[in-house]
Formats: sequence, C-alpha cells, structure tokens
Amino acid sequence: TACRVGKDLGAVRAAGWDLSAACSGFVYGAQVAAAFIANGTHRCVLVVGVEVLSRILDYADRNTCVLFGDGAGAAVLQATEIDDPATQPHIYSSHLHADGTYAKELWIEGPSMTYAPDRYSENWLERGAHWPKMNGKTVFKHAVTRMPEVAMEALDANGFTVDDVDLWIFHQANMRINYFAAKQLGIEDDDKVFNTIQRFGNTTAATIPIGLDEALKAGKLEPGMLVCIAAFGAGFTWASSLVRW
Repeated sequence: TACRVGKDLGAVRAAGWDLSAACSGFVYGAQVAAAFIANGTHRCVLVVGVEVLSRILDYADRNTCVLFGDGAGAAVLQATEIDDPATQPHIYSSHLHADGTYAKELWIEGPSMTYAPDRYSENWLERGAHWPKMNGKTVFKHAVTRMPEVAMEALDANGFTVDDVDLWIFHQANMRINYFAAKQLGIEDDDKVFNTIQRFGNTTAATIPIGLDEALKAGKLEPGMLVCIAAFGAGFTWASSLVRW
C-alpha cells in the first residue's frame, strides 16, 4: 500500500513500507518517522493511517459490523529546530506497548501461514475464520485501563499534568470507552476531549489523523496547544504521544 501511495504521489525515490499495529498504527508510525528524523537519516516523512474495513466485515455479526468504518488520514513530519518547547510545534515523546497474550480477543484468524502449505481451505471458510472476531468485554476492559495508563506515561515523562493538556485525541473505538478513559484520567472539561466516532465509526488506524484534522476544522485545535493522543487496538497494542501543536 505504501509503495502504491508513493507512486501516486510521484515519490518514486522515497522509501515506503507498511506498518501494522491495528488501531495504534498511526501513533506507531509517527514514532518511527520521528525517530528517523531525529537520527538524521530522513528529513521529511509522510505517515498515513488508512482502513477499508467494509470489505472484510461479516454483516451478520453485530459485534463487529456496526462498529467499524472506512477512513484515511495523513500527516507530514519534518525536521525542525526547537528554541521554545512551550510554543513551537513538536512531538515531546511517544510510548508504544503490545501484549500478544490477548491477540485472539480481537483478530482475523485467516488466511494465514498457520494453514501452510495451503493458503486457503474449506475448513476456515466454513468456520468463518476470514471474518474479524472480537470479545467486546475484554477489549473494553483493557482499553479503559491501557489508554489512561499510556497517556499518563507520556505526561509523566515530560513533567506535565492532566490539567496542562489543552486537547485529548483518543482512538475512536467506542464512545463509552472514551468516556471511561476521560473519567479515569480525571478530565473534568468534556470540551477538551474531541470525538469523531459519532460521524465515522471506528476507522482503526485512521481515527487519530482524522480526529486531528476534524479538530482543526472545528476550531478546537490551535497552534501552541498541548495535545495528548492515546490509542488502543488489536494485538493488543496501545500507544500515546504528547504533542505541542
């Protein structure tokens, strides 16, 4: 996918690769981009979060098909000199985590090399192994724990408090998850939490860049703001970034 995007942009000399971290994918990708920029090997990186989930959903499974949507968002990260961290745009830090213990609580079993040497089989088609499966209760429990946890990790690492944050951009999996995450963090001002799930559904890796873009359009995101981003998704993966916009 990345190589095809590069071709369409005419960026045929740029490196391109796909990164899979489910709903945390954009934060993971932005951290990889920031690391490349910081070590001087790359000057400018395009990070894209994109999903076309409507083509892989089982529309008889109400646990999944009513939640997920299609979407895409992107950001350009580039090298810059920072004289005043309190006002100039930059990423303070990102924090990435994963625990494969819970991989089967939200996953697509096949097709997979698990079935090698046969890529496809009648067995997994009959079992519906090619459709996403989710244990909603387990996902909810971990999301409302991990997102506040990783958000606080970012704040603590940079000497900020919850009250210092001007805008919170959470992954858009479920409005109740975001409500509980905000409650866990002690966020008292609902206007500081920007949500888009009511419009677009869960677009997984695209929710964060879509949220940032929609917040800009709505006038909720302005230069100089301190923004905390937190995501949780399949794998399980979870991640956060603290950004000066």
